[in-house]
Amino acid sequence: MRKARHKSWLLGSVAMGAVLSLSMGHQAAAQAVNAGSVSASGSNAAPGATAAPTQTKVFKSGQTVRVLDKQLIQQAGPTGGIARALSYAPGVNINTYGNTGSTKATITLNGVTQGWGGYSGYTQDGAVAVTFDGVPIADVVTGLWQSPTVPQNDLIQNTNVIYGPGNPVDRWYNNIAGEFQLVPLQPTDKAGGDLNLSYGSYGQENLSFDVRSGLYHGWSTIFAGGFGQADSFRKAPDGFTNPSHNYAFYAKTIKTFSAGSFELGGYIAQSRGYRAQVIPVSANPLITVNGQTAPNAAGLSFPVPGPLYSQQTSGYYSSLPYNTYSKYDGNQLYMVYGRETINLDDASTLHNLTFFTRIDRLHSRLNDLFAQGPQVDEHNNPFTYSFGDKIDLTEQFAYNTVDIGGYYIHSVYNSRNNFYNPLAPYFGNPDVINQNGKARSSYFNQDNVSAFLQDDFSPVSILHITPGIRVEQFSVNYSPETLQDFNLAPGAAGNFKNQSAGPAAHQSRTGLAPSIDANLQVLPQLALYGSYSEEWKSPQLGGGGGFFQSTHQPGSGYQLEFGQEYQIGFKGHIDHFGVFNHLLFGANYYHLRYSKQSIPVTNAFGNTVIASGTSEYNGVNMFVDDNPVYNLHVSANANFESAKYTSYNVNGNDYSGSPVSYVPQTLVNASVYYDIPVGQLLITPKAWVQYTGTQSIFNDVTSAPSRQKMPSFSTFNLSLKTTVPVDLPYAGDKTVDFTLTALNVLNNKYESYEVNSAGGYFNTAAQSATGQTNAPYANYLMAYPGAPFSIFGTVSVHF
Repeated sequence: MRKARHKSWLLGSVAMGAVLSLSMGHQAAAQAVNAGSVSASGSNAAPGATAAPTQTKVFKSGQTVRVLDKQLIQQAGPTGGIARALSYAPGVNINTYGNTGSTKATITLNGVTQGWGGYSGYTQDGAVAVTFDGVPIADVVTGLWQSPTVPQNDLIQNTNVIYGPGNPVDRWYNNIAGEFQLVPLQPTDKAGGDLNLSYGSYGQENLSFDVRSGLYHGWSTIFAGGFGQADSFRKAPDGFTNPSHNYAFYAKTIKTFSAGSFELGGYIAQSRGYRAQVIPVSANPLITVNGQTAPNAAGLSFPVPGPLYSQQTSGYYSSLPYNTYSKYDGNQLYMVYGRETINLDDASTLHNLTFFTRIDRLHSRLNDLFAQGPQVDEHNNPFTYSFGDKIDLTEQFAYNTVDIGGYYIHSVYNSRNNFYNPLAPYFGNPDVINQNGKARSSYFNQDNVSAFLQDDFSPVSILHITPGIRVEQFSVNYSPETLQDFNLAPGAAGNFKNQSAGPAAHQSRTGLAPSIDANLQVLPQLALYGSYSEEWKSPQLGGGGGFFQSTHQPGSGYQLEFGQEYQIGFKGHIDHFGVFNHLLFGANYYHLRYSKQSIPVTNAFGNTVIASGTSEYNGVNMFVDDNPVYNLHVSANANFESAKYTSYNVNGNDYSGSPVSYVPQTLVNASVYYDIPVGQLLITPKAWVQYTGTQSIFNDVTSAPSRQKMPSFSTFNLSLKTTVPVDLPYAGDKTVDFTLTALNVLNNKYESYEVNSAGGYFNTAAQSATGQTNAPYANYLMAYPGAPFSIFGTVSVHF
């Protein structure tokens, strides 16, 4: 009833905004123009604040860069999270099991993976860098970034997507495929703030705010935050809705002075929630909503009678009851940072960035009636903390801009995990290993040192050539501490699987990475550009196996992964010419060779095996933005790609020539919105579409990619925003927005993920010993369905 009242009030408020827009339609057009000119912030960024790249800067760059502004970010919906927003850049695809920023996502950039949504078959390991206000937030040791650590899109000003390793001065430790630069809201020159309240389908509630001090004696500060909670669109027969929640807070202050600026920032975010399971596409008599019996004296389990669990039988969006299978997942990020920019003279600028980050993960499997044995429950709570400092000097000459510098990052990662059973005769718990259980607690101390030099050479204004060189060193100290960090239940000593099996070790590796890019304006409105870059990164460490931890992959075999990419393309930029107002467009061809890969694959028994391989990615990215008339905006992005393994070896088998799994052949999105002045109001209808083409899936049976494909899918989306000018006490003329957002308006049913099961997830592989017939023990499709139609109402106050 409480949620129903909230929903009625909020959606009613939004509808009232639409009614007001009609009732005030007789007001003067001049008033409408004035109302429409009031921006959300009502002010400009403070000196020294992080600014979005301008269209001119993107046009003149020798790199492929795509900037997602607030309008594109909002297409993810008011609760969608930053991962969903990233999917509106060309070549970016996401896969998430939930409908909010609280749930994890796996993201690909030009086919290469970042993030860990818990999906089998994504065979890269965090080879895309992620930064928050310039600070790297992907785990330094594993390379992985958990998208729920940025759950509140209202805190983000813009997102820049860099394709390929990029220039040496801008790289971090995992830029093989590119970088996601998340830029939060910035301090402004005038005081102000925003308050946003949203409510929508499946009990999705979100509140966000920001307060800005404006400039005062050279100081400017912003404080922002948000809270969100929701149920999943997937519901169990017992009514369990897999709820989730999140919060995020961010603060930044800038002090400007005659010689530059100093800034201090901090960010904390936490997302937690229950994760709905994969679901069989077709009925399987071995999988019911009630799970399986406990093993009998012969060690055999049987299906508990009940409705069959599948999209075909229990429902397309169904999930398992709480007492049958429940998994609770949490991710948390703390960070503080300081940045100094000092103008030593008219031609010399010193930059320094110092940061500390702490990443915590909680993965808790509380119930699993499909595998009732000594490892029925799981408590996985790894952490990483990192300290780093980056310093570089920019020197400007007549025809050159030279950057020289480097950084040092020290990180400690603990891989702690325990698979246990609290019941007799095992008596395990999160801190106690029981007989026949499985556990690990490895410590990876990693030092990453990098030095770089680049020279932007511009002999004439229409030509920029930027050669660069980068030296990268990764040094790893490994310590297995399972027996020190856990207690043992009776009978467990010597009778459990220790995933931290390797001996203590130290290894160090170094790589040299040259690069060059060029941009030539053949016409004032047209530029040709190209680049070649090399990059090294450490393979993923930790998890359930891999280098150092596994006896099959000792530390002595530790090797860096290597990326080589070249791009060639064109860009156009026209400010005012006929229907071309602020027109920016471009297209480029890219080829990435990603070699020396160590590919972690989890098999049907929950153990990690490591495949080795080399993959190649060939594709085209295209984008366009324009305002054909002053109040009409159109935007479109497209990607066409082919990706394959030139080598892939696992368990002694060769799968060379196989397609890389989960790389869509086509990605297209387009949006259009129109600002309509109506009296004192501004009404903005918007429509956008997103299309994901066919993609090859992974085969868990062989632990290898397959040529089997999952179907393409698309969503059509709409929104309507009404901006109302108001006169607030002591604040003057401000605005209030009423917005209705509808996602997947046509309510298309589609799978966002499919995998060929080896029978481990639902323990069907073990059922072969029971002699049951007419049931697939393995080699059946499991899926995650995409979100159905949903609608949201949002009220935003800008003051």
